Amino acid sequence: MKRGRKRLVFAAVLFVSILLTGCKGSKYGEAKKLYDSKEYAKAKEVYEELADYKDSADMIKACDYGIARDLYDSGNYEDAKAAFAALGEYEDSADMIDACIYGEAVGLFEEGKYPEAQKRFSGISSFKDSGDYILKCVLGQADKEMEKGDYAEAARLLSDEYTSSKSTDAADKLCVCLENILSEGDADTAEPYVKQLAEYQGAEKVENIYKFIQMEKLYEGGYLNTALEGYQKLPEDFAYNGVSAKDRIDAINRHPDFLAVCGKWMMSPNSTENVVSIQQDHVRTGLWDGWDFEVDGGEGYTDICCKINEDDSVHLFGTVFFTHATSYSSLSANVKFKDATLPFEYTGNSMPSTINVGEIGTLTYAGDGFKYEYSIVDTTTSLNFKYTASGTIKYDNLSEKH
Repeated sequence: MKRGRKRLVFAAVLFVSILLTGCKGSKYGEAKKLYDSKEYAKAKEVYEELADYKDSADMIKACDYGIARDLYDSGNYEDAKAAFAALGEYEDSADMIDACIYGEAVGLFEEGKYPEAQKRFSGISSFKDSGDYILKCVLGQADKEMEKGDYAEAARLLSDEYTSSKSTDAADKLCVCLENILSEGDADTAEPYVKQLAEYQGAEKVENIYKFIQMEKLYEGGYLNTALEGYQKLPEDFAYNGVSAKDRIDAINRHPDFLAVCGKWMMSPNSTENVVSIQQDHVRTGLWDGWDFEVDGGEGYTDICCKINEDDSVHLFGTVFFTHATSYSSLSANVKFKDATLPFEYTGNSMPSTINVGEIGTLTYAGDGFKYEYSIVDTTTSLNFKYTASGTIKYDNLSEKH
């Protein structure tokens, strides 16, 4: 009797097992149909009910992947990216994350949101044509900045791109920016970018414009020698804003006498004319005493610039630096010296022989240099004495041409 009961129990268990197996098999088939129909969310629910039946665990992963692909295909890149990230290394999930970022970036690019798009493309620079899109983003944003008139910002963006990629498109557009910056007279902003493009053949025009503007500043500032040298290095037919390099060269060459003196003249190191004197006169008695002092060469100079006016006359101007006696004393050993810098100017059609320097001196041109003579009277030092300081200094060493 006991043996019979055992057989009945076994048969019942076997029946239930077969029944359950058949039920799971049916559900598995249902899940498979849903999966094949691409109803991944519903299929996943059924596979989750089947737990470890057959390959249900693997099929759950497959459903998750299918859900992620659907999100991607529908353009929902943000959710798709999160779904692929949750799958880890399953299938090509890692590549699909890059594909999602690429999709987001392309969308931003098409909306004209270039900085945001560029940031995403930069994160996947080796994926598909992301590198090309990075350049397109820079060019697009540069166009926006130029439309606003912010050529400096556009130049910065294009310069960075050219540095990293050597793109000719970036270089050409940078040249356009620089032409606009230079047309506003802002050579300082343009300078580093012009230097950056020094080896780029397409930048000859903007480089010549920059050089011409620099020479114009020197020309207007009276630095005729330096300006002439720069103009002569430009193409013979170069012109900008209605002024040609040839016009400037001709104007400068019409004034060779001024061109010859334009520069910094240093004191002659061994001249016997580099002498300063002091004479002490007693106001009441009329008695006097005097001393001479030699001034070492190299301590004085005269700096001369020559600006050509519209009527072709020349405005000559500059400064003279010299040393004169002061703190007068009845003893020559106690006489002190003071440095002074005085301005002078002259306007005319030819180089004058003598130029007044304030009310105390004259600067005389001798063809090979200048001689500065001055006289300073001091009547306030003493009630009894009047002091007169005078000097003759020769400047004949042209150390720097202007």
